[in-house]
Amino acid sequence: MQTALIYQNKNNLALVSSKSPILAGLKTADPEIQRQYFIAEFDRLIRIPLRYVKSRNEAITILNDSFIKIFKKVASLKDDDKLKEWSAAIVRNTTLDHVRKEVKYHDRHQDLEDYKEVYITLNSVLQTLELEEILKHIHALSDKQRIVFSMYAIDGYKHSEIAAYLKISVGTSKWYLNKARVNLQDALKQYIS
Repeated sequence: MQTALIYQNKNNLALVSSKSPILAGLKTADPEIQRQYFIAEFDRLIRIPLRYVKSRNEAITILNDSFIKIFKKVASLKDDDKLKEWSAAIVRNTTLDHVRKEVKYHDRHQDLEDYKEVYITLNSVLQTLELEEILKHIHALSDKQRIVFSMYAIDGYKHSEIAAYLKISVGTSKWYLNKARVNLQDALKQYIS
């Protein structure tokens, strides 16, 4: 059995290995191990809800709900090597469930062509910006645009998956993505040289 190393970095604990007494402690619901895992993974996992919601407090609420689910379901985790990915998937699903409950979507059927130059521009700009600056521009999008953009461009969902999950049409998903890209391109013009 591989031992876990927990080290302190800037007053935060970091988990080095998921095959560890940490995982065993999580599976037995050890409160101290749960606290350590929460601290170690907070900064990594908070980024997921922050992409979808505008308020940091709302993101923290979603993350807290996610950790409750993680701690309740961790005993069923079959592959110990997948703890980090599994935890991120729970946070992502909890976030999407929250967003779906909060935002009402209206079907709007409109086929739009892909704008490759928008992606190229966004990708080159995003490489030079800090996370907080990127989030600021993503948060400036409407709720519907921000959610579809985050699901498609950041989390890699297909339009058919987005449409099924959010109960909108594929055309509506494409329309919101296009609007988000255009709005982000306009917002990021100041960074384009």
